[in-house]
Amino acid sequence: MARHIVCISILLSMAACAPTTTDLSAPHYRDDRDLDPAPGEIRVLTWNIWLVPTSIDRAERFQAIVARLDDYDIIALQEAWGAWSDGLAEALAAKGYTVIRPEACSNSSNPGDSGLLLITRWPVAASHSESFRDRAGEEGLVGKGFLYARIMVEEQGIDVITTHTQADPALFFLPPFGTGPGTREKQMEQLRTFLETLRAKDPDSPRLVMGDFNIDGPLRGDRIGYDEYDRMLQTLSLPGGDALDLHVSRMPRMATPDDKNATEREPHLTYDYRHYPLARVFTHLFLGPGHGQRLDYMISISQDPDKHIEPSDLVVRHFTYVRSDGTLCPLSDHAGLEAALDWP
Repeated sequence: MARHIVCISILLSMAACAPTTTDLSAPHYRDDRDLDPAPGEIRVLTWNIWLVPTSIDRAERFQAIVARLDDYDIIALQEAWGAWSDGLAEALAAKGYTVIRPEACSNSSNPGDSGLLLITRWPVAASHSESFRDRAGEEGLVGKGFLYARIMVEEQGIDVITTHTQADPALFFLPPFGTGPGTREKQMEQLRTFLETLRAKDPDSPRLVMGDFNIDGPLRGDRIGYDEYDRMLQTLSLPGGDALDLHVSRMPRMATPDDKNATEREPHLTYDYRHYPLARVFTHLFLGPGHGQRLDYMISISQDPDKHIEPSDLVVRHFTYVRSDGTLCPLSDHAGLEAALDWP
């Protein structure tokens, strides 16, 4: 049975990352604007790099990914699995970064690693990681969770967390049983508990949570039909506090609020399954004929709504590379989310 599952996973991954003839430089796909940080602002990136064990072209993509990770002050990576995590840590340390990695999983029922890395040019005062206690389907085989670091930015402590929550399970018939939304809600509660611990130690410290939440988000302030997104922000707000989706605060372009398929939405998508044929088929079945989703976030957590970490600029970055056969391909099935941030 396990062998059949591995074979199915490999076939799905190979089909999902088959190159397409899509023009990846087209305006509807890319936001080619360079991030424009002001003096004294910090450049931050969160990116699911899709170095999963069954994906193809990992060696080529790995080299291209390392080359892209320059000029950032703080980087949060997801899906840096196994030996690729080791390679990234070594390569980025050689560039002068401090690399924070999760502690070894202590839960024997959860033996896989989390795929998470935090990288910074600033000193790190403390770090912590947790695997999620609740998982569903095939994700019961890995150690998804969250990774925390207290980063000292010019002597000011900043709490930074990256996470990668439950995807909707493809192999939902495997234990541990559960649904994507139900499992994610429990994972958000576990993250909230940790945030409450941080707040008890230092109520006024700025906090930034970022990563791949696998929860589709709206454009601007329109939240009709985005109940799980609302619950996510409510959970992370903490009693008496506030959680701010930084991406929403920087969205000047929008079509009609109920038009999920509008061209104006596309520059804000962080997961666009049109470029992965088999993924397009499955996603179409479950989500309809839309183009993609906004799954990746930077969320400011503050006790005072007037003292959030504020982005002066934010860009969805669709990183690409040229394969050895000359084909232009996406570096991952997710775009990166970059921001120039001004700490309060």
